[in-house]
Amino acid sequence: MDPIQDAQPTQSRKRARTDGAEDSSSGTSSSATVTVEQDAELWLEDGNIVIVAGDLAFRAYRGILARRSEVFRDLFSIPNPQQLETMDGVPVVRVSDSPEELRYLLMVLCCGTNYFNEQDEAIAIKFPVLSALIRLSHKYAVHDVLNQALSRLKKHRKSLGWKVAKPGSASSRYVDMEPKDAIAVVHLAVLTDTSTLLPSAYLQCTSLGPELFERAGQPDGLSAHDLSRIINGKALLVEEGAKMIFVALKCLTCSYDNCLVQPDVDCQDAAKRLLRMSAVRNLVRLTSLQEISDCNGEILNLVWAEYDPLLCKACIASFHEDVLYRLQHVWARLPGIFDLPNDGWDVAPT
Repeated sequence: MDPIQDAQPTQSRKRARTDGAEDSSSGTSSSATVTVEQDAELWLEDGNIVIVAGDLAFRAYRGILARRSEVFRDLFSIPNPQQLETMDGVPVVRVSDSPEELRYLLMVLCCGTNYFNEQDEAIAIKFPVLSALIRLSHKYAVHDVLNQALSRLKKHRKSLGWKVAKPGSASSRYVDMEPKDAIAVVHLAVLTDTSTLLPSAYLQCTSLGPELFERAGQPDGLSAHDLSRIINGKALLVEEGAKMIFVALKCLTCSYDNCLVQPDVDCQDAAKRLLRMSAVRNLVRLTSLQEISDCNGEILNLVWAEYDPLLCKACIASFHEDVLYRLQHVWARLPGIFDLPNDGWDVAPT
């Protein structure tokens, strides 16, 4: 949608405290009113432009908005008919944006609000705020805000790595978001042509339950193409997880001098026993790579439902290190697993 066509100065029959616009054919003035309220946070008394979104009116500085946004600049330069709508004698422009979301962008542009830092320290920005800044700064071509917002989202996705997003967790030091917000990240990546956000967003989507399919095909849901990539990728990741654990266990070489955990049983024999038990009794639980990366070294307890402590501590540590090493190689191949281009992808999460 063209933002200029979407936000034309118009004569409206629904306004509060607006000056009637003279009808050029009759010389009369429109006097109908509706409930349009001044925004409590952004109503600058000396402002020279009013932007109305929904039932809220924002009074701001035309020059500042025009300087920061080429779209606002073009909007304000459109020749106006004689029936120009005004509020308190100030020209009015109406837009279709959510008033709550538009407020975030206008507060940045007109008031210098910083949602990213506090006293030179990075703070976790709430995802609805970040999402609004990305979408509206993209719509209105506010390039510096868009770049800053996308940079913060990229940092968050990279720091998250294999882990599932959880509000308040250490991984949320950049963005405070819910796991289901990964669906919105997919939309933001497509909107801004930021393909490097897609692999980790798809990865987060693999941890979702029924919400993955809610509103599928709708504007705020996932497309059939996205769902196909996520489902197929999840199957490949489960296969990769099982493969890396079996290979790491099969390649285990114990160098611990006192390796006899039980009489006549050493670590290599114990590893073979685990492999035989798994093949015969299907003891391996299908485990997500997110769980494997976040299990604090308890991979064996996580994967084998009836695991006995047959390995020495040195072998367990070596096994865990080997699995994490292989995990990094899977991460480097994540775009390909989800059938995405590999351009600009980080070889390892931070």
